[in-house]
Amino acid sequence: MLFRSQAYLELKAFDIAAEVCRAGQAVEVDTEAMQGDEETRQRLAALLKRIPNERDLSQATDLMVRQKFSEALPILDQIVDRDPDQLMSYFLRCQCYMSCARKADARRDLKRFRNLIHTLDPREAAEVNAAADQLEQQIETMP
Repeated sequence: MLFRSQAYLELKAFDIAAEVCRAGQAVEVDTEAMQGDEETRQRLAALLKRIPNERDLSQATDLMVRQKFSEALPILDQIVDRDPDQLMSYFLRCQCYMSCARKADARRDLKRFRNLIHTLDPREAAEVNAAADQLEQQIETMP
């Protein structure tokens, strides 16, 4: 169930991924394999919690690709309200603010983005820091 729900999430079939997670959580526990079942339930619950943010990030990214930055902002605001530690939402919202000539807001989100980098795997952090440095340079060149 877990693998299937992750696959649907990757395919952006968010409603199906949520259904699979809920179905997996509803399965009767096998007392002989209880620990494994409980771990799977916990992983399904965590995945189910991620789905709304993943759906909204996908929608915001699609709008940004079409250069509809002001339309993406309210979606990204919802993600931040729902999960203030969602790193990608600050990265994308910073870019939207830059495209909408909102330099102070872009700076604020860049700062929040940088403050969350420590939550990443150290192997990812270097690449993400480089992206933050690029954003900072772009913000500084804004009027």
